[in-house]
Amino acid sequence: MVELFIELAKHQVVTQKTISAVLIASEENGDIAGVGVETLMETGKIDFLKNGPVLWVDCSDSQPCIGTGMNSSRDAT
Repeated sequence: MVELFIELAKHQVVTQKTISAVLIASEENGDIAGVGVETLMETGKIDFLKNGPVLWVDCSDSQPCIGTGMNSSRDAT
């Protein structure tokens, strides 16, 4: 993902859509409040993603696994 952003910047690629990355660290940490996707959603910091499309890449910190998902739906209202 980092390489993608480096190449886009290096070549000054003009895209038809906004390309963003949200990096979340220590989401499962119970000692530090206010981290994770839930807080980003509650504070409206990722509202710009609501109209998608969204490609979600997630990796676990506790075992070898990676999950991905995509939401291409659009709000019709």
